[in-house]
Amino acid sequence: MLSTIHLYIANNFPSLGKPKRYLLAYLAKYLKIRDSYAQIGDDKIAIDLLKEKVLNRPIFYIDVGANHPSRLSNTYRMYREGAAGVTIDPNDELMRLHQLTRPRDIQLSIGCGRNIELLKFYYSTTPVLSSFSESQVENVW
Repeated sequence: MLSTIHLYIANNFPSLGKPKRYLLAYLAKYLKIRDSYAQIGDDKIAIDLLKEKVLNRPIFYIDVGANHPSRLSNTYRMYREGAAGVTIDPNDELMRLHQLTRPRDIQLSIGCGRNIELLKFYYSTTPVLSSFSESQVENVW
């Protein structure tokens, strides 16, 4: 139900998307650390496993398909706890938002794949649905 509402808002009020993304990122940056920022708590599982294995060494991550810097992020809790790494996403707007809210990270606004090639990136009004495949973005609506 919630995703239907998000799609409705994205389709009918696309100009609200960017301010919402920035507001959520800045709220996450200044509010108390949450237990999890990921979709189903995978960040909490990863942190617990890493803390158990690497003990007192710093955590370094590579987040491919990073999307939003805090929302549905598998690495943001690690970042909030002092870790740093590389975030990779082909969406320039989201990588600029990463630069503003996660300055310890290295941001790469590129796509990753098996082949070295130049592809067109198709933006969706809901960034997580953007793709290098035009048909994937068209089929969303």
